Amino acid sequence: MDTNVQAGLLAYIMLFSWPLLGIGIFLVFPLRWACAVTVVGGEMFLPSGFIIHIKGLPPLDKDLSICLAALLGCLVVKPRAILGGSRTGRRYVLFLLTVVVGLYFTVQTNPDPINVVGHETLPALTSHDFVLMAAGPLLYWWPAFFVGRKLFTKVEHLEVLWTVLTVGGLVYSLFILVELRMSPQFSMWIYGYRPSSFAQSVRYGGYRPVVFMTHGLNVALFMLMSLLAATALARARIRLWGIRTRWIVIYLAVILLAMHSAGAVINAIVLVSFLYLMSSRAQARLATALATAVLLYPLLRFYDLIPVDSIVGFFSSLLGPERAESLSYRFLNETELLARAIKRPWFGWGGYGRQHTFEWGHQKTVVDGAWIGVLGYAGVVGFIGHFGLLVFPILVFARKRLRQMAPGRDTILASTLILMSAASVFDLLPNAGEAPYLTLLIGALAGIKVERQPAPEWQVDRLVMA
Repeated sequence: MDTNVQAGLLAYIMLFSWPLLGIGIFLVFPLRWACAVTVVGGEMFLPSGFIIHIKGLPPLDKDLSICLAALLGCLVVKPRAILGGSRTGRRYVLFLLTVVVGLYFTVQTNPDPINVVGHETLPALTSHDFVLMAAGPLLYWWPAFFVGRKLFTKVEHLEVLWTVLTVGGLVYSLFILVELRMSPQFSMWIYGYRPSSFAQSVRYGGYRPVVFMTHGLNVALFMLMSLLAATALARARIRLWGIRTRWIVIYLAVILLAMHSAGAVINAIVLVSFLYLMSSRAQARLATALATAVLLYPLLRFYDLIPVDSIVGFFSSLLGPERAESLSYRFLNETELLARAIKRPWFGWGGYGRQHTFEWGHQKTVVDGAWIGVLGYAGVVGFIGHFGLLVFPILVFARKRLRQMAPGRDTILASTLILMSAASVFDLLPNAGEAPYLTLLIGALAGIKVERQPAPEWQVDRLVMA
C-alpha cells in the first residue's frame, strides 16, 4: 500500500471509515437526509488530493469513499429504495456503457509505449489497465448519479438538498473566515499535508481559502452552490431555524465575495439575478445554452471559432492582467492538448500521462478543464458518454418537464436545480471541479418526475362544449 502524499494517520482513518460512518448516518437520519448529509459532508471534510494505492484494487480517494458511503448506506438500510421500481433509466445506462466500451477500445488502440527524450518511457496499455480505467466511471462517478436519480424523485425532495447545502455553506463559512485571516491551514493542521500549492492560494493581496478541498476554486464552487441553494429556499419562503433565508443569502454572498474568486462571483451575480428577476422559462433557456455550449466547445475550439484573444483582453480590462494571464495560460494548454488529442481522436491516449506533450524530458502541458482531460484520455467516444450523461438531464428537464409545472414553490425549487446543474457542468470547461455532490444534483434532475398540471377550467369547458 502506498500513497501520493505524506499524510497523517487521520487521513487514512477518514478515507477508510467514511463508508462505515455513512451506514451509521443512514441508520440515524431519514433516507434522503442521510444521502445528502453523507455526500455533502464527505465533500466538506474528507481529505482531498490524497490517494491510497492498494495493489490489485482501484485507488481509494475522497470521491470513491463518498460514493461507497452513499451506496452502501442505501443498500444496508433500505435496498428497495434504489434496487426496486420499474424505472431502469436505460438511456442513462447507455451513456455509462458508452464510456466503459470506449475505454476498452482506448486500451486496444494504445498498445505502444511512448518514448520521451530525457524522460522514462510511458507504458503501453494492457487489459489490467482497462479494469482500473473502467473502475473510474463505475465506482467514482456513476454511484452518485444513480443514488440521486433513485432517491430524489419528487420536486419537494429538493428541499432536503437545498437545506443541507445551505447549512453546509454556513458551517464551511466559519472555516473560510479563519483561512481568510490565517491562510489555508486546516488540511495541514488536521491531515498533515497541503492538497495544492500554497502559492495558488494567494490572490489580490489576500488568501483564497482551501479548507479540506483540493483547491480554492473547489471551495468557491461549493459556496456558489450553497448560495444558490439558499436563494431557492428564500424565494420559496422556507425558513431555517425560524430565520428568513434571505438574510442567509446575503451572508453567503458576502463570504463568496471575500474569497478572491472572480469567476465564482461573476457566476453568482448572473445566476442569482436570473433566479430573482427572470421567469422559469428564461432560466431554462439559460441552462440549455450553458449545457449546449459544453457539448459544442471542443468542436468550436478545434475549428478556432472561440475568440480567445478577445476573451483574454476582456478579462484583462475587467479583472486585471494577472487573471488574464492565468486565462491565457489555460487557453495555450488547451491548444496543445487538443492538438495532441486529435492524433487519436476517437478513443484517446489513456493514462500514464500519454495525452500530454513533453519538452526536454519534462511534462509541458497541464490539464485545467475537465473537458480536455476527458477528450485526451478517452477520446470523442468517452467525451460523448461522460458529458452526455451530465448534459442530457439538463436538456430534457428544460425542454419538457419544467414547462409542465405551474408557477409556484415547486417551480422555484426545480428551476434552481436546473441552473445549478448547468452551472456546475459549464464550470468543467475552465476547471476540473467534478465532485460527487454535483453529480448527485444532476442525478436528482434526471430522477424527478413532474406530473402534468390539469388544464385550466376554461379549456375544460371548451372541450366539453365541443
